[in-house]
Amino acid sequence: MGVRGARQTLAVVMVVLLAAACTKGEQPQQPAPEPEPVTSAPPVAGTVVDGVRIEVSTAAADEAAELTVGPGDAPAPEAAALVASTGSVRAELDGGRVQPAGPVTLSFDLSGRPDLAGAITEGVIPVVESVSTTDPAERDMFPATWDAATKTVTAEVDHLSDFWVSLFNVGKAIADGVGRVFELARGDSRSPCRKKSELTIGDTEYVLTAVSPGAVAGCLVDDGGAVAIDFENATGAFYSIAVSPESAGGNWVVTEVLDMGDAGGSLFSSIIPNSKGVLAGRSKGRLTLNKGVTEADVRMTPQQQGILVKALLAGIDMFGIDLKRFDGISEGWDCLANAINVTQIDAGVTAGELDGFINGFAQCAIAAGEASADVVKKAALHRLGVAVLLLAELPHVLWDFVAVGLEELGGNAEKDFRLRSTTRTTTTPAPPPADPVIDRIDLTTWAYDRVEGNTYVADNTGGKKITVYFKSMAGDEVVKSGCKATVRIQGPGTDKTATTSNCSTFNPGVTVDARRPGNHTVTVTVEPEGRAPITEQVVVTVLPHR
Repeated sequence: MGVRGARQTLAVVMVVLLAAACTKGEQPQQPAPEPEPVTSAPPVAGTVVDGVRIEVSTAAADEAAELTVGPGDAPAPEAAALVASTGSVRAELDGGRVQPAGPVTLSFDLSGRPDLAGAITEGVIPVVESVSTTDPAERDMFPATWDAATKTVTAEVDHLSDFWVSLFNVGKAIADGVGRVFELARGDSRSPCRKKSELTIGDTEYVLTAVSPGAVAGCLVDDGGAVAIDFENATGAFYSIAVSPESAGGNWVVTEVLDMGDAGGSLFSSIIPNSKGVLAGRSKGRLTLNKGVTEADVRMTPQQQGILVKALLAGIDMFGIDLKRFDGISEGWDCLANAINVTQIDAGVTAGELDGFINGFAQCAIAAGEASADVVKKAALHRLGVAVLLLAELPHVLWDFVAVGLEELGGNAEKDFRLRSTTRTTTTPAPPPADPVIDRIDLTTWAYDRVEGNTYVADNTGGKKITVYFKSMAGDEVVKSGCKATVRIQGPGTDKTATTSNCSTFNPGVTVDARRPGNHTVTVTVEPEGRAPITEQVVVTVLPHR
């Protein structure tokens, strides 16, 4: 029965009782009792689905609407750490035409389902999940409390739709998700270039030697007359790439598609100063040096924050969170970046720092969801935050896996590669080709939360990291070497200059910081050897954070 019908029945009973009282004989007058305050009980309705008694209680502000509760038709999504789930229940106000004005309390009485009640242990945590009755992409997750005495799961939600209880094995998510990533971190290359690689370009013979052969192999290749190194990582570790001398340049390109965990780990390893890019775990990439380079040193430095991000994302994935959905939701990555920046992740990280990192990431995602006007994005970010907090339900177990994994990686030394060359002498050496003349610069920018063109929305820090890409063009030819270039950003509270030894940038570009919202001028100046410099500018607008 709905709440409105119950109220009508109560009114009829009160009228009958009042009429009966009026038919009695005259009674002695008694002092009139003090009137009792009238309070509005919040609307409550319930039903039974598959032996589970579900009760839904809305706020008093919603008492004018009819609350109905019945079986839903949404099955619980598959998840690797899912132990069991209840059937779904559908709660609606006025047939689904309105949403509640206040919080809604859901209670699932599992007394009639001893199989479900008995499955809840210290490591198996109940949550309440939801899916919209009109848009299956709108999925959310809510923390729940378990009363072992009454066998009841209770949660507070902010909307009405289809709901069910999911029981997640957090220990399994940590062991098979987080722990598995660290287990796969070790490895040894079987590449024929494991120790050494040789290449001849024209009259120059190049030799690349691995100082400590093992985890990473590098094979020399001819990339249009320039020396390039195809690197292959046999481990699950992440390495930032640095090249010296600076004049050797170094353009890094990932040569295979990365999954979201590796992409996320690479994103936060690339914040290392002077890094050419990131070699993700068990991936491949090509480093192309400037033409004419005769020697160079390449150093690969292990980055613990990369594998930690991948491990945590693997744990979250065990709860049925599809990380591909966040490819277009920049707020999730912004929150992860903020947590990384606050916590210095290395082999010496403490349990308290790890807990602060996880809670900071989770609370930021939840807050970003609350601030979003897009209901699908709001639900996705809130669900992400609650899933992250699930990992913290077993803090000691999580810490044990992370601490051991990072400690083992702490001994993962830097990987150094030495490129050397010899030139065969000839009696009639061919003259070098004429250097191309740069006639223009193609300049573009990129950042998350692009509005249009070169207009972006500031991060929740108030500033914005902007990646600058430029190409020095000689007609239709891209000039890669023989220059030095500067990238300068000027704007409100900002005046920074970055330099590069390349004529053009590719991935990862040059990252500059706009410290405050407003208009910022980005100026790229390329100075070809022996020729006058050439300059290009673009105005980047940073809008205040929403």
